[in-house]
Amino acid sequence: MNSTGGGGGLYPTVGTESPSPIVMSFAAKVATSAAYGSILLSGLIGNLLVIWVIGILKSKGCIQRCLRCHMVSMACSDLLILTLGLPIELYSIIWCPYPWPIGNVGCKGFYFLWEICSYATIFNVLAFSLERYLAICHPVQAKVMATSRTKKLIGMVWGIAIITGLPAAFAVGVEDAWKPFTSGSQPLPPLYICTNISGRKAIFDLVIYVSFSLYILVLLLVAFTCRQMIKTLLKHRPVPVALNRINSTGRLLPTFKEIRRQNVVLVGCIVAALAICWLPFQARRIMTVMKSKTQWTEYYYRLYQTMQPITNTFYYLSSAINPLLYNMTSKQFRKVFVQVLRSCCPSSSVSSKQERNSQLDLKQMSTSLSGRHPYPRLKDLRNRLTD
Repeated sequence: MNSTGGGGGLYPTVGTESPSPIVMSFAAKVATSAAYGSILLSGLIGNLLVIWVIGILKSKGCIQRCLRCHMVSMACSDLLILTLGLPIELYSIIWCPYPWPIGNVGCKGFYFLWEICSYATIFNVLAFSLERYLAICHPVQAKVMATSRTKKLIGMVWGIAIITGLPAAFAVGVEDAWKPFTSGSQPLPPLYICTNISGRKAIFDLVIYVSFSLYILVLLLVAFTCRQMIKTLLKHRPVPVALNRINSTGRLLPTFKEIRRQNVVLVGCIVAALAICWLPFQARRIMTVMKSKTQWTEYYYRLYQTMQPITNTFYYLSSAINPLLYNMTSKQFRKVFVQVLRSCCPSSSVSSKQERNSQLDLKQMSTSLSGRHPYPRLKDLRNRLTD
């Protein structure tokens, strides 16, 4: 199937006397299902835990609203990709590709939602990086901006994603697989598949090229913002020893610069994962517009079909990896994450005093998530400077 997304289960080969569909082997289907199932399980658990932890941090007032909105929005787009795209692809494209089992509306809806979620992902990454860029490089302007604008920005991200994904609904549909190959020859029994409609190639080409262009543009913009944030951090002078903060257990808490550095590393890791996981997927999509349907040979389609489960595995992996990146790039986030899980466990063996200290540490460590730096009071600062 020469389609916008999942790749196919069949395609009529040309240059043969008797056209026949090409299907994945049973072993390939099983291996693909195992990989998809693992990604689906880990992605669902990870992203749901992220939303759950952020909800608890919100109730404790431990995380800034703008950061919370961006993280929840990215988690939601990842969950939609995993819950909508992956199961439908397994059933309708990998195991039961022909005839297409969920009708023309299901075909259009599937690829429309696919494009929306894909665009929402890259736009969320861009919005998140821009917010961090403003907070680090232009803190005054970032402070002036009302926090309510963050929700408007997130709404704009999803609104633009819907608009840019809309052409996909017109470019794809259920069509007879043999239609482009039966002109002037004896008709073949119809074999309906979900594919790009033959008479709307221009729209389909536009969908693919716009998607690829926006993907590259977002990577470049985020790379630029990361570069500017790194330059800004390198210019900052060291924080005075008197401004170092100590938590209730006597441990030194991260400085303002360390907090900002963790945010830059997080943004860099997210965009690096997006670049690595999406590049093979975008390359396979470009294959669908390089040649028209009637020019696809058996070798060309077999190459496409071989790439399909591999590239889509990386694509879905990008939706499951963000929770891991949050914990890998920020020691403080990892501590908050673990403490939240402990606080929700009724069988915890810690004493009430330890629980109170843990809750205090939770609020102190949360500054690594929000980027806020509660400096000591002036009186305490004077005492520490004179010691």
